[in-house]
Amino acid sequence: MKFLKGLALAILGLLLSLSLCAFGLVLTLNQTALNPDFAVSEIDKLDVSSLAEELISEEITQEQEFLVEVVNNTIAEQELWIKQQVSAGIYSFYDYIEGRSESLSLVISLEPVKESFRDNLWEAVSESPPPELAGLSPDMDATAYC
Repeated sequence: MKFLKGLALAILGLLLSLSLCAFGLVLTLNQTALNPDFAVSEIDKLDVSSLAEELISEEITQEQEFLVEVVNNTIAEQELWIKQQVSAGIYSFYDYIEGRSESLSLVISLEPVKESFRDNLWEAVSESPPPELAGLSPDMDATAYC
């Protein structure tokens, strides 16, 4: 009888430890990967400017070197807006995954980024124009050329 009682206790102890491990894993996933607030807080910790600078430095050739500063200035100006758009996309994605939305639509208008880039590019070209634009009048409007 003691043997059966010991066997039952061992089996129940094993089931208890397995269920605690499983519930701990589920709780951890629920508080991290399955939580949009956690994902947004982790994205907010990223340094978007340095990540963009790394990517841009790999893509820009020597002839386009002046664009590095223009793009870096644009990203620095728009960093808060970029993080807001990513946060909105994360919440939209989680709504879709959890079934609160029937379709997934991640549309981000890049108009503010384009305007900022245009202004920064015009400023850089105005300060030190390339040889092709040496005869350009300084009072010309940027929108006529961009």
